[in-house]
Amino acid sequence: MSLESPPTTTDEYPETPSSVPMDDEKPSSSSEGGKVVPDNLEEWRGAVGKTRTAIEETTSLLSDIEAAITKAADQGLDKGVITEAYSGLIKTMKEIAKLKEMLGDHVRPFSKMKWDDLPSIGVKKKPRVVRVGILRLKLVASRETDPLYTGPAKTIVGEMQIALEWWIDALNLHSEASARIFVDICLLGVLKLAPHVLFDGSSSGKIIVCPELLLSNSMNEPEVIAEQDLTELTVLSGNTDYAVAYIPGWSGLSSDKRNLARDALKELLGLKPEGRSLKKVNKLARLLLSLVETKRAGTQGKGLLEALPQVIAQAVVAGRRSQPKDTSPLPIPFILTNGFEWIFAALKHEPSDDGGDDWTCIRSEPQIIPKDGLMEGAGPEKKAETEAGLRAVLDMLVHWICLERDVILGQLDGCEPVTPEVENVET
Repeated sequence: MSLESPPTTTDEYPETPSSVPMDDEKPSSSSEGGKVVPDNLEEWRGAVGKTRTAIEETTSLLSDIEAAITKAADQGLDKGVITEAYSGLIKTMKEIAKLKEMLGDHVRPFSKMKWDDLPSIGVKKKPRVVRVGILRLKLVASRETDPLYTGPAKTIVGEMQIALEWWIDALNLHSEASARIFVDICLLGVLKLAPHVLFDGSSSGKIIVCPELLLSNSMNEPEVIAEQDLTELTVLSGNTDYAVAYIPGWSGLSSDKRNLARDALKELLGLKPEGRSLKKVNKLARLLLSLVETKRAGTQGKGLLEALPQVIAQAVVAGRRSQPKDTSPLPIPFILTNGFEWIFAALKHEPSDDGGDDWTCIRSEPQIIPKDGLMEGAGPEKKAETEAGLRAVLDMLVHWICLERDVILGQLDGCEPVTPEVENVET
């Protein structure tokens, strides 16, 4: 067997996608920021995943064959036949090892993504940064003075603060699990506040939180991002801590559509979710998806910013897997937090002159919840500062999750960028 001339495919081995180009052919594709994704992307995903599985199984099988050949040689069979079979076996195993290594080199878990890796998935390395306070005012707009919003928001912030005060002394703040408890409390606040806002102007929506959503599995239909000539590819793999789905106009949906949408979202929580699952939900009810990635509280300031490429890559995959046919990937708003610092971001499609990087990350500077006001014996001034930080995070979260994506991008665009060196970052 050779890599140039693969064997005829069977049910056990993945079929090569029909769009793989011959030496003198170019792939059928659609351009997205210098990264060309073959039209039959589903076949590519399936082929890569099945190939990796087949490699594991075949390697084990060939090891058994090698042992059988050695045993046959010991029993005095024709050594010429044995030698020929053994030589072919060794050659095959070397080629499989080479293919396995090649695929393994391209598989990139989200958690391993660095700033220098972003161009390989079509994202510019340098993000645009905006003031979080100005962004919040733009998003909240007239609701900032609307008692129908501010009344419930004040009550919910008070409940959040009490809950966090109970937890703060009991937690090891250097663990990610502790940070997730803080995130859970903040997301609960969003669930309580969202019904008070008619984001589509007529009916309330529905928020469904999907923890540990597997976005791409390298062993089962992974997300493949390829260069135009397909000589370079990146296989993204992993899950996100929280995917938050908002379905506008939920109260106006029939009970059948609600049940179907719930069932489709449950599919996403299985071990092998596929891109088709996201699209299925969108066919039943319009879905706005957001991602939340959590880091331990000890990962703060510039250390937290170093984790941003991880959630950027997650947003790229989620956008591709939920995009309508023949359109660009959907912009997926995302959030990075350690429980006390909250960064709100989104990817904006910006074609470059040379056809290179298409996506720019636009993010807020961190919105900080001062922890001093949660400590036992904190004075009124410290408590008020923490309350204001919690209110700002709650405002940002509910709008980041529930607003239309073009509105979020428009407000990000409308904010004056700041120099990262002078932004509000804890050290």
